[in-house]
Amino acid sequence: MPVSTQSKLNFTSKKNVPNQKAITHDIVVRASAPPSKSGEEQKALTAETKHEAEKQSKKEEGDEEKEEEEEEEEEEPKIEIVAGDSTQRPTIVKLDDEEQEEEALFQEELIEKPRLDLGLDKKLSDKAYEITHRQIQSYYKDIENSRICPAVHQEGLTEYEKILRHFDLSSQYGPCVGVSRFKRWERAERLGLGPPIEVLAVLLKAELGEGVEKPPKDWKLAPADVREDVGSIAYINQLIATHTE
Repeated sequence: MPVSTQSKLNFTSKKNVPNQKAITHDIVVRASAPPSKSGEEQKALTAETKHEAEKQSKKEEGDEEKEEEEEEEEEEPKIEIVAGDSTQRPTIVKLDDEEQEEEALFQEELIEKPRLDLGLDKKLSDKAYEITHRQIQSYYKDIENSRICPAVHQEGLTEYEKILRHFDLSSQYGPCVGVSRFKRWERAERLGLGPPIEVLAVLLKAELGEGVEKPPKDWKLAPADVREDVGSIAYINQLIATHTE
């Protein structure tokens, strides 16, 4: 509760009235002292003061960091070349020993190394040569049985071309655009995607193997009409080439 103080002021009227005494007037003045703050108010004021102090401290730290960044930017060498000024040369930055070692290691990683021969492994070609025509037919029957409905727009195609078109549309072996069927099979095998060995056998029987060793003597190619129907690239590549000409 606010504390009040009381003062009493006395003054006498100067007006002289005959046969009467001077009149004295009393005026009482009360003044209230400022209320004392409670404990909660003091805590709130202390917290507010502390918050303002922290805010000011963070602001000062931010200003210091900004000044340090500006100083670092000023210390870093800058290369400025004015257009048409052939006399101005870029500043050469000298590296210390540790930075030179890191740069040397980085350059070593960028050195072009001799390319390895990524041709088809002989074990794979030998395995494909062992695939018989009956096994290829059985593989194609499995493809047909796995379909929900029969394939369309394949009238007049040989069994080998149908197998290769199914391989073209099997996205799990990577994109087929811009690469031959043989190279796509080889790439899928190199990446561990497990392309069917029957597809490789079809490619070899159609004489579409690239850089493959000679087949065994008792091994036979596909008939000539079958080989003529089989393309070395996916059918989508032929369509792209037709529309871009």
